[in-house]
Amino acid sequence: MNSSVHQAAVIALLAAIATNAHAQTCSEVARQPATQALIELVGTDTTLKYQLTQSIALGQRINPDPNTNPVANLEDYYGFIDALTSYDPRNIMTGASRDGIRVSMDGKNYCNWNILDLLSYSYFLVDRQLTTDPRGQIQFQNERFSNWMRQIAEYWGRYLETEDSAKYVPNFENDPMYGDWYCPSEPYASYQAFFTRELCRETFPTGSRPVQGYGDPKTVVSIGDSTSAGWWPISRDGKLVTGYDGVAQSGRAIKGKRYSDIAEFVLGGPEEKVLK
Repeated sequence: MNSSVHQAAVIALLAAIATNAHAQTCSEVARQPATQALIELVGTDTTLKYQLTQSIALGQRINPDPNTNPVANLEDYYGFIDALTSYDPRNIMTGASRDGIRVSMDGKNYCNWNILDLLSYSYFLVDRQLTTDPRGQIQFQNERFSNWMRQIAEYWGRYLETEDSAKYVPNFENDPMYGDWYCPSEPYASYQAFFTRELCRETFPTGSRPVQGYGDPKTVVSIGDSTSAGWWPISRDGKLVTGYDGVAQSGRAIKGKRYSDIAEFVLGGPEEKVLK
């Protein structure tokens, strides 16, 4: 065996070892409330059943690999939602990469997936174009499904504020990719506490990012790694001031819904039911 072939074989072996280093047979996940809510929706909405089935089928055409696209039918999708809403965020360093981005996917063993891959996959499954309309995906075509997707985020978000959700936080802390910019607060009370940790003035390259109006009850700030879409003042009665006369007009479209009342934006409207 020449040296180049030997080197390639060693690299392949190391990649395989790294890929399986964190692999485990995942425990079966009990049926989750969010999944049951979807099953009930599908049972009463034949259009939604068709749309969801079509979106999954289109996904299979794009990628039929059961290791990276294991959802091939509705039952598979229900199992995925069970796993998603009970998933402990993990930063799994597998050694595998695609275009410089680490990839970790292990078929229906969702507990072995990296959090970024799992979240991306959740959108891949429902982002298939079902019509010629630019907004032809299910979440834009079916309001009930769109509302259910928001509930998914709320349901998993509540879990991410529990102590148990922080069990794999050291996986992230020990990853040099995340740098040393963040003020340690060990032990983190939850994954949410870790995710919203503060930047340290001493270690962040250009000093800590200031938060406008920090501690000011009259200022509403939503912190996240995102691009700002703009800012608007709030009237004394809690309305978004979007008109030149100092009175809220039609409000602003945020995440697919139009808001004019800041209390409704922060707390949610009466029609947004919370999964129990």
